[in-house]
Amino acid sequence: MKVAFDIDGVLADVREFVVAYLPHDWKEYFSHTEEFPCILPMASLLYALTEEVYPSHCTYLVTGRPESNREATENWLRKNSLAYGTLLMRRNGDSRKTCEIKLQWFREIQPDLIIDDDPAVAEMATKEGFIVLQVHGYRVTSNDLIPA
Repeated sequence: MKVAFDIDGVLADVREFVVAYLPHDWKEYFSHTEEFPCILPMASLLYALTEEVYPSHCTYLVTGRPESNREATENWLRKNSLAYGTLLMRRNGDSRKTCEIKLQWFREIQPDLIIDDDPAVAEMATKEGFIVLQVHGYRVTSNDLIPA
């Protein structure tokens, strides 16, 4: 079974940084990559799937983060002991919508399960026939509230 996990809003709690920097300062947002808190229940799910049920080579991390953020992303993944097989990242300079980029990847890798927080990704992937679990609460959208 192939599983595709998003990172921001699924494995990484980015709420504080989204509010502080986006959509105006992506460079500053990404400069804090290694500070993002890990969402422990989702990390546990990733761990359970990669270590107990399916080999890590069947686990894909798919993110709209640019390739220039790879080193910081990989450091964050190691720091949080998150195993995976393949890390797919946006090519530098690729200005397409994240949902378009991810849909291209999903068509190529044909995951059995997609775990993402972005409503546009969830909707587009579902329309393509993929099974999607959408995570709420760790992204700042109209569906998520920041606790007081």
